[in-house]
Parts: sequence; structure tokens; C-alpha cells
Amino acid sequence: MDNVLSKNRTILILFLEGFVSVSLQMVMMRQLVPFVGSSVIVSSLVVGIFLASLSLGYVYGGRVKTDHVKILSRNLIISAGIISLGASYLFMNFWFSFSNSIINNPILEISLYLLLFLAPIVFLLGQTVPILTNFYKSNNVSEITGDTLAINTIGSVLGSIVTAIVFFYFFGMGKTILIDVVLLGIVLFVLIDKKEYVKKGVISIPLMIFCYFVNVDYEEKSLTLTNSYNNYQVLKYPEGRYLIMNNSYASALMNDDSNWEYINKIKKIMFHDKEMSLENKDILVLGSGGFTLSYGNVPKNNFTYVDIDPMVKDVAEKYFLQNNINGEFIAEDARLFVKKSNKKYDSILVDLYSSRHSIPWHLLTNEFFSDIKSATKKDGYVFFNIVANGRFDSKYTRAIHNTINNNFNYCHSSPLTYDDQEYVNIIYICKNVEEKESEIYVDNFSKSDLDEILN
Repeated sequence: MDNVLSKNRTILILFLEGFVSVSLQMVMMRQLVPFVGSSVIVSSLVVGIFLASLSLGYVYGGRVKTDHVKILSRNLIISAGIISLGASYLFMNFWFSFSNSIINNPILEISLYLLLFLAPIVFLLGQTVPILTNFYKSNNVSEITGDTLAINTIGSVLGSIVTAIVFFYFFGMGKTILIDVVLLGIVLFVLIDKKEYVKKGVISIPLMIFCYFVNVDYEEKSLTLTNSYNNYQVLKYPEGRYLIMNNSYASALMNDDSNWEYINKIKKIMFHDKEMSLENKDILVLGSGGFTLSYGNVPKNNFTYVDIDPMVKDVAEKYFLQNNINGEFIAEDARLFVKKSNKKYDSILVDLYSSRHSIPWHLLTNEFFSDIKSATKKDGYVFFNIVANGRFDSKYTRAIHNTINNNFNYCHSSPLTYDDQEYVNIIYICKNVEEKESEIYVDNFSKSDLDEILN
């Protein structure tokens, strides 16, 4: 058997391995958002495959009898290599573009990716706990098991919290991945004897350099900013600027101050429609995007933007609008804000997406739409921007339609196009009218002509 590791070295290895393993799980969930959204299905696949791979790692590691340090060293180096490439935005962008063109099934694409690039890492790192029990001097199996799992779990808890609250927020995704790889490098050098430093350093240091260029350097050159919620890009073209959030063209600002077609249409109805013509009114926007609803030549209103990402305002002002936003910004989850808000608004725009086609599930429920209705003044208007099938060919599109109409008695829905695109912008315009007209026109008793004249 290998030489017995000191207690302090063993504790540090167990702690850091647990930290990196769960940190990697957080990284995978976040990195998947631009490509497949942030649904419960995605989270369940990540957690399920992570735990299954971890259990297999425990089983295999418990059966390792010799060469413990050699096997752990190999596992750490291989894991660092897979993380450096497999978790990078550069590679994932390639992977999902390629797999989508061949498989075109999000669940299969996610599952295959996780099995190829998450499962092997967790399987290898999962062997650490059972292998390290061989270095304990105690013969009390229950004591060894309790101590190793406790230390490893503490690392996992901190890995989850620190990664989400500190690393993502202050360093972004590329640097978070580099930190995890560096931590695995530290574990490697804590594990091995000093005489092995040069030999392992020849492998691990170039690997860290590779990780830096694939993740940190690439993101700094191709993305404006990354954090817990979004990958931001601002692209400049002769006709104007585009704000891209999680691979989705979230906002456009043309040289003539026009925006995306659906925003132009909503502006026209909100501010120039004879009946609506909102001016000096309270308008709530759920999902800030590029803050374009209130940008440009619009009537004076009190705009309140709500978005879960606290950095979206700074990105929009500095890189996209290149000007201050017109309105107040509140960094908060949209559902929580509406739920606890005592204020009622003359009009509300709901434009909430975590990626190109994905609205977080809790922002598509009957209960959330009911809260939106409660936050709308009587006879006020609610606008929904829904990206779905314009011909109601999908169950998803029909269910959203039913959920909206279950809360608002009178809504118009207007797809921007009826072509063969699978996804189009559908604008719902709903009036908050409590009384629902019960009368219908029938052949033997119809007052339609009279009602039209009186109206």
C-alpha cells in the first residue's frame, strides 16, 4: 500500500474534491442555459447523471487495492482535462450546434453531452473518498466512513454556495472553470510526493494554461460579460447594435431608434393607439432585455423594469444603449416582485426568457398570471411576448394560450408571421376587465347589428 498520508493532507484533499465536484455541477447547469434553457428537466438530468456517476465512482474506488496515489493522480489530471474543454462555452457552442443538426431532440442532446463530459469527471472524482480511506490509521470502519463523508460533504456545501454567490458573480464562467481546474491541480500536488512535482507539473501546468485560453481568454474576446444568469454579447453592425443574452438576440437598437419588430408593434399600440395612448402612466416591464420599450421618442411615463440579473442595467447602459435607461430598475425575480407588490400598473409587459425559446417554468403558470392580473389596474392592459408556434400546432403553444386566457377574459393574440418557422413571436394583448360578457349571438336571436351601432 502507498505511504500513509498525513491527516491534514487527507482532510484537505477530501474537502477540495467535494468542493470541485459540486462546483462543477453548478457550472454545468449554468453553462447549459444558453443552449437548452433552465428548465426543471435540465436540472434533473444534471443532478441525476451526477449522482449516478458519483455512486459508480464510490463502488469502483472501494475496490481499488493498490497504487492508490497513482490512480488518484491520474483521475485528477484526466478530470481537469475534460473540465477544461468539455465545460467551456467554446466547446458547448460547437457541441449543441452539431448535435442539434443531427439529433434535433433537446433531451437526447443534453443526456448525451452529460454522459460524455459530466459523468466521466464525477466517476473519476467520486473514487477519491473510498480510496482515501485506505490512508486512515484507524481500524474503525464506521468512524472512517463518517469522517471522510463529513469532510467531503462540507466541501460540497461550500462548493455550491461559493460558486453561485461568489465565483459566478465576481469572476464569470470562464474564470470559475479555471479556478476549479487550479483547485484540482492543488489537490494533485498535495497528494503526491515532492519528488513527483516536476513530472506532474509538466502535465498539469500546460493543462491550466490550455484551460485559461479556452475559457477565460476566449470569453473575454467573444463575450461582453458572463455571470450567474447570462452570457452577454453586444454586436455592432452598420445598421445598429444587437444585445445577445444566452445566445438569444434579446434586443436591437437601429440607427433610426427602431427596435425588434415585436417591440415596435407594442410601442405603436401602447403609445400611439387612439384608445390606449399611454402618457404619464405607470408601466411595468418584467424582463428588462435592452430596456428598449422606453428608449427613444416615447411619451413620458413612469417605467419600472424588473429583472433577476442585477448586472443587466450596467451592461445595457455601458455597451448597448450607451446611455442611461429611461426608468427605474429593480433586480429581483419577476414572480416574487409581482407577488409582493402592492402597486397597480396601468400596463404591464411580460417578456421573460432565460434563452432563445425557454421561459422559466414558474413564470408560465396560472398562479403567476393571476398575480400579474392583480397588479394591473382595472381596464389596464397586459402585453405578453411569447415565442412559440404561431399556428397552434404544439401542445406547449396551446397550453400557454389556455393559461393566459384563463386569467384574462379578453385577449387578442397576434403572431408576427405565419410562415414555416417553428418559433415566432406571438403578442398577446389582454384587457383587465372583470366582467365577462355572457351573451352570444345565435341564429334565432341576434342583436349584433344593434350592438355594433350602439358601440
